[in-house]
Amino acid sequence: MTDPGAGRRFLTSVGVGVYTDSGIPGLPGAVTDADRVAALLAPMATGHTNFVQSLCASDMDGRPHAISTGYDGTLRLWGLTSARTVPSREWHTDWITDITEVVMGGRPHVLTGSYDGSVRLRRTATGECVCSLTLLDHGEAVGCVIVDERPHALTVDHDGTTHLWDVRTGHQVRSFSGGSGELSGEDVLTVDGRPHLVTASAYDGTVKLWDVSSGECSHTLQTEDPDIERVAGVVIGDRPHALTTAYSSDVHLWDFGTGQCVRILTGHTASVELMCRITLGDRPHLLTGSHDHTVRLWDLHTGEAVLRLTGHSAPIHTVSRVALDGEPHALTAADDHTARLWNLRTGECAATIGLPLVATAATAVDNQLIICFADDMALFER
Repeated sequence: MTDPGAGRRFLTSVGVGVYTDSGIPGLPGAVTDADRVAALLAPMATGHTNFVQSLCASDMDGRPHAISTGYDGTLRLWGLTSARTVPSREWHTDWITDITEVVMGGRPHVLTGSYDGSVRLRRTATGECVCSLTLLDHGEAVGCVIVDERPHALTVDHDGTTHLWDVRTGHQVRSFSGGSGELSGEDVLTVDGRPHLVTASAYDGTVKLWDVSSGECSHTLQTEDPDIERVAGVVIGDRPHALTTAYSSDVHLWDFGTGQCVRILTGHTASVELMCRITLGDRPHLLTGSHDHTVRLWDLHTGEAVLRLTGHSAPIHTVSRVALDGEPHALTAADDHTARLWNLRTGECAATIGLPLVATAATAVDNQLIICFADDMALFER
């Protein structure tokens, strides 16, 4: 595979935004205002030799860090208050596709999945491998959930079967059928104080709600479309619901208790590719990203579109919820090589960041944005 990011280690332009110079040696900063667009050539945190695929934030000894994994098969720990990284290790023998942080014994660990068919747990500080979970198929997606006060891993095979693994013992606890083929935090929700998993079949339109602790299927519903592309779980009024998309511009909201579609979120003019739950004012909301170049915020109690976020000029590639200065924001990136930060109270675009490539992952920690693209990552400090 040709690496389009090879040899590119600099942020070449920054759009109009509100970011200031980071003041951290070796990390980028930008000074922009509403009257001009400043071009800035600044070194980034570099080291990966192929695409950065996943990113998460971690706190170690009271200091913010970022953990990145990439298609080069390595994991890197970045100190956000310096330009130093822990030496990289070959954590897998093929592309790392996902990463989840988990705390064990008061110490941070990372759980990684890879195309080499394994999930591995290592101590973040030392890189020591605590256990390696070998799967029957490639470990393309990894989730972390606490079951009976013990950390577990959730993985999905290519055939859609979801497996639950005990992280401490490395043993497979149980399996769930009818998976969607991909797993994220949006698929796990808490019902009556117990963790549940939402799975969807890509073949017959069946959506199931599983009690993760017992392994029992508590609810099954039949959707109207067999071609489910994305599924997410949400609790509305103490009742579990499922959100589904099926290669269309609509999102369907289903009540697990009745098995009925209670609401259709209509407004996008092209297929919805991304869903991200967020709670605003104690009310469940949903962020959706679409091929129509827009992001919408929905109140799931009413089904109304609260905000329509416009500004991107290409299909949305990633949507994540972040908190900055105690205020809820959405961090989005699109195929137009830009990332945008949106204030969800006002709907205003607080910052636009120009990138040399399409962003592959993004997060925020301590009011700092971390954006990955190809094999590089950049830190922007407010």
